[in-house]
Amino acid sequence: MAETKTLKEKNAPLIWAYLLLQIAVFLLFVYGPPEPLSAQSLAQVDWHSLTPATLGIGIVAFVRLILLGLIPSKLRDHLVHGRWVHPLPGSRAFSDIGVHDPRVSIAAVEAKYGPLPSDGSLQDQKFYALYSEFRDDPGVLDAHRNYLAVRDITTLNLLLAIPLPLVLLGISGDLRACVVYACGLIALHLVGIVVVRNYSNRLVANVLAVASASAQSAGYGTPKTKEAI
Repeated sequence: MAETKTLKEKNAPLIWAYLLLQIAVFLLFVYGPPEPLSAQSLAQVDWHSLTPATLGIGIVAFVRLILLGLIPSKLRDHLVHGRWVHPLPGSRAFSDIGVHDPRVSIAAVEAKYGPLPSDGSLQDQKFYALYSEFRDDPGVLDAHRNYLAVRDITTLNLLLAIPLPLVLLGISGDLRACVVYACGLIALHLVGIVVVRNYSNRLVANVLAVASASAQSAGYGTPKTKEAI
């Protein structure tokens, strides 16, 4: 039986492609726009001068392999979602996200799965139980994969915004370039927070929509007819 890849494994090529893009941008700030390659220009390159830039490349790889694993998941969720109280969207699944999605019948979900809590932590727990039941639905899988990819990229932006500008300053001595580069990474992180929120809300909404459809197809939450009374 073939081994099924996890969502993170499926996202790995995208994450590495993004890191290669970050490396290219970093080298652009260090060395400026590249000149057209020729045999003569390659012969004139001082390859020893490229050694400091490998430090930046090493930092990118280190961030991807090590630092992402060192950050506690709770701290990562706070930083990536931009919320300090109940950062995960599951904590607003029934009180906010579900009630504003026209595909979701909260009454049907509650009729099948029991009372829906209003407390953020309890909502998150209840939502996770629903997610575990419908995690293999294609719409849920797609939303979850997109969410994980953007979450990791947003985390990387924040982690890279700390060491790489300092490395750039040490190599080039250009404070202005260092500030511009750092501001660019921070801006990407802020944009990432918005995108993460959108994808995570979509994940929650898709789970609730599937749960609602399942409940309604089983006869929960549907108005009673006179014949049924």
